[in-house]
Amino acid sequence: RSTPLYSSAASDVYKRQEVDHMARKYDASSIIVLENDRDKVRNNPSMYVPDTYRLGWGHIAFEVCDNSTDELSVKGSVGSHLDVTFDESTKEFSVRDDGSGVPLEKLLDVLTKLAASGKFHNGENSAYLTTAGRWGHGLKTAVFLSKTCEFTSMRDGKYLKYVFKDGNVVKKEEGKSDKHGTYSKYLIDPAIIDSSEVTYKDIYDRLSDKSY
Repeated sequence: RSTPLYSSAASDVYKRQEVDHMARKYDASSIIVLENDRDKVRNNPSMYVPDTYRLGWGHIAFEVCDNSTDELSVKGSVGSHLDVTFDESTKEFSVRDDGSGVPLEKLLDVLTKLAASGKFHNGENSAYLTTAGRWGHGLKTAVFLSKTCEFTSMRDGKYLKYVFKDGNVVKKEEGKSDKHGTYSKYLIDPAIIDSSEVTYKDIYDRLSDKSY
């Protein structure tokens, strides 16, 4: 038995939608141009995460963890540790690695430009031995979809820290440091991603699987 491609009920729905759309004036003011990457992500998060609930939250968190894992695989990296903390009451999480650290002069690009990544190079031209990602969208998505966020990179005797609110830079801090690696902390915006059902077990189980 075949399914009709057209029905009067479907037609009625279309007509109602058509009338509703026609009620709105369509002109040049209807066209919105999103000039920066932050607005692209915050206005349409479903393009960058699987959903805007528990699964989407986990996707963001694990993208950040993967990024730190990649930092540990950079050629010449002296690091071997990845630490993740999660506050089940506030849903805030942090990730720390003792890798080589992101080059400070490119840190803001790495955090805020979707097309910025050190993983576009292939083969012998790549600074990474292995990578969990390539396009660099994961870290920017975490930054842009956070209510509050901070990211610090430490290398070559210096550190550079950026603090974000609603995906915008609100503070920059720099100075001397004898450490190396990155530290970042995120509170994903609950108005965009519903994290109410995220639990410690979600984080623990996924990281346990990835540690083997």
